[in-house]
Amino acid sequence: MENFTAKFITSVAAGGNFYSDGRPIIAVSGRSNVGKSSLINMLAGNSKLAKTSADPGRTRLVNYFDFGAFLLADLPGYGFAKVSKEEKAKWARLLEDFFATQNIALSLALVDIRHDPTADDKQMINYLYHYAIPFVAVATKADKLPKTKIKPQMMRIAASLKLGIDDMICSSAEKGIGKKEILTVIHTAIKAEKERLHLLQRDLFYMLNALADRRPCIGMPLVGQFAQFHPRIPERAIDTHFLEFLNYHIALYFKLFCIKSQFQHTV
Repeated sequence: MENFTAKFITSVAAGGNFYSDGRPIIAVSGRSNVGKSSLINMLAGNSKLAKTSADPGRTRLVNYFDFGAFLLADLPGYGFAKVSKEEKAKWARLLEDFFATQNIALSLALVDIRHDPTADDKQMINYLYHYAIPFVAVATKADKLPKTKIKPQMMRIAASLKLGIDDMICSSAEKGIGKKEILTVIHTAIKAEKERLHLLQRDLFYMLNALADRRPCIGMPLVGQFAQFHPRIPERAIDTHFLEFLNYHIALYFKLFCIKSQFQHTV
C-alpha cells in the first residue's frame, strides 16, 4: 500500500462542490496546530506534500490529495481562539456539510497527546458518531512526551473521548511513529468500503428484477424508491458516482416494467 506517489489534487471552499472520483475518501480532522499536515506528509513519505503553517487557523479549505488507492481529504483546523465567531460558525457548517455529503471510508480524528481533548475535539467525535462514520483517534506529537507518560496519557484521552484504547493510535510525524498502524487501519477501512459497495450493487440487480413486476411510484425519486426498502443505505450520503450508477440502472426498471406491461397486455 505504500507503493504510490501521493500528490495534491484540489482545494474546495465552503459552499463549493466537494471533490469525488469514486475512490474511498480518508478524512483527516483536528484542531489547528494539531499536526495534520505533518501526519499527511508522514503517510505520503513526502515532507513537502501538505504545506505546514506557522499561523494556526490559516487553512480554511478542504484539501484533497491523491494517495493511489484512496483520496485523502485534509479538513480545516478548528478551535483557534483568534478566529471570529462568524468564521468559526462557517467552518462548523463546512465540516457538517462535508461529513453529511461525502462518502467517507475512514476519518482520522487527530488530538494532541500533550493535552486533554478540548470541547471541539469531543464535538468532532460526536459528529463522526452522528453520521456513522468509521474513525480512529490519532494522538499526535508523541515524541514531545517522555515514553513513561505516553500510555497513561493515551488512556486519559481515550476515557475523555469515551473510546476504547484500541480505538486510538499513538503517532509522531517527526519520528515516524504510528505510520504503519495508520496505513493498516486505512487499508482495512478501504476493504470494508469496497465490500459494502459490492453488496449495494448486488442488491441493486436483485431489486431491478423484483421491481420489473411492480408498478412505479409516480412522483417519488428513483433513489427514494430504492432506499425505501433497502437496508444497506446509511443515513449519510452515498458516493456521487454510485448515485449516478444507481439512477441509471433504476431508470432501466421503468423501461423493463413498460415492456412487460405491454407484453402482458398483448397476450
